Amino acid sequence: MSDIVNYTKDKFLGGKIKILQPKNGFRTSLDSIFLAASINLKKNNSILELGCGVGTILCCLMKREKNIEVYGVEIQKSISEIAKKNLKENNFNGRILNSDIKKLPKEISNRCFDQIIFNPPYLCNNVFFDTKNYSKQISIKENHITLKDWIEIALKRCVDGGEISFIHRTERLGEILEAFSSKAGYIRILPIFSKKNKNSGRIIIKAKKGSKSNLIILPPLIVHKFKKKNNNEFTKKVKKILFNGEII
Repeated sequence: MSDIVNYTKDKFLGGKIKILQPKNGFRTSLDSIFLAASINLKKNNSILELGCGVGTILCCLMKREKNIEVYGVEIQKSISEIAKKNLKENNFNGRILNSDIKKLPKEISNRCFDQIIFNPPYLCNNVFFDTKNYSKQISIKENHITLKDWIEIALKRCVDGGEISFIHRTERLGEILEAFSSKAGYIRILPIFSKKNKNSGRIIIKAKKGSKSNLIILPPLIVHKFKKKNNNEFTKKVKKILFNGEII
């Protein structure tokens, strides 16, 4: 079923990690690097990434802190195998499991984690998305698992007081807050702007399970410098995140 046949090996964090990924399938984007940079890591944290893809986020986290317990779940078997290879080739220890997040293996479903991370498909199932690439479609468009499902599964697998972090389209913020309901608080929203004169297209959402603290909107992350000419040069802050591995 997979139509992935060619791969590239790409450098991230200024060459600190190297990631094998499909040439024509869904590839690591800025979203993944920004999400990884937003995670508040602590020694001995247990971390579960739902839909881990080729393992880029997990590799970014382990480059910052090796004393963490890492699990990744990926529904596409070929992609999960690449994730295992990427962890090994970057000298990181972690468990990658090939599974539907609605049918998690007992190794994961029988426990909870300090941190749950995910970068889910951002298109609703009823939105038309024209591609014959199965790997890309399953990564970008929701199928039998809705955004609400992703959040509910994350809440179920998170310890009380633990943190859930993910990135999504700004326009779906209403759905996200409704899905959290009263089950999580201390919700922090980081708007991401392509340029300072543009509307926010993405947000990073972080919430603590069981918290009753108020919602906070954080200062925005602006990706590109604003210039009169069409220019996509990164801002200083974003350069430090992408090439030096700094946190947000």
